[in-house]
Amino acid sequence: LRNLRTQWLKQYGEEFKQQDILRATLQLLWEEPKREMQTVGCDLAYEYKDILLGDREIDFKTGVLSIQSMITTKSWWDTVDRLSYPVIGYFVQQRPQWGDPLMEEWIKHGNMWLRRVAILHQLFYKD
Repeated sequence: LRNLRTQWLKQYGEEFKQQDILRATLQLLWEEPKREMQTVGCDLAYEYKDILLGDREIDFKTGVLSIQSMITTKSWWDTVDRLSYPVIGYFVQQRPQWGDPLMEEWIKHGNMWLRRVAILHQLFYKD
């Protein structure tokens, strides 16, 4: 699994620096039937979190939508937790003007996984 991740980073690393290609790759990984592919997706989301975050509000929103889809589709404790504070926590810390209201929405959301992320994202602030 780590070999696959390393191989992909070497081969496609520059392409993953384009948000649309990265988001499409994450979606394809999430659609794969083997859970190991979701683990690779979590690794890529973390590795390229700055690309997903972007500089503009639209970049932030599309990055969050990608991660939200990953959280609410094929939800497992390990994948959700790996996306919560390492990725979403980072997003919120970097862009509180957009992230804080989002966490207020998620904490009240009907989906338990989004509520969990809204709680766990705060671990990013832990010293």
